[in-house]
This record gives sequence, C-alpha cells and structure tokens, in this order.
Amino acid sequence: MITLAVQVNGKLRDQIEVAADIDRDGAISAVRESQNVARHMEGMTEVKLSMFRAAG
Repeated sequence: MITLAVQVNGKLRDQIEVAADIDRDGAISAVRESQNVARHMEGMTEVKLSMFRAAG
C-alpha cells in the first residue's frame, strides 16, 4: 500500500491509501470517491490533474 497526498488548489485535502501497483485511472477514481476532496471540489471545474511518483 502507498499513500496518495491529494491537493486541491495547492492545499492538502486528503491522504488516500491505495495499492502500490495502482494505475493512473484507478488512482483518479480513488481520489474522486473521497468525500473530503468532493466537498472541496464542489462547484468547481477540474482543470488540471497532475500525478508525481516519489523518488526512491
């Protein structure tokens, strides 16, 4: 398992535990299912989604 740090407008909004071998689509689905992220995205349009792998 790994932890995804989720930011909305540059602010940390959630940390989600997912399988280490998750693909991009799976990670996006997990983030969108987060109630905390959904609450902060309410009324907003998703413009850009970035994913970065940690070094190491």
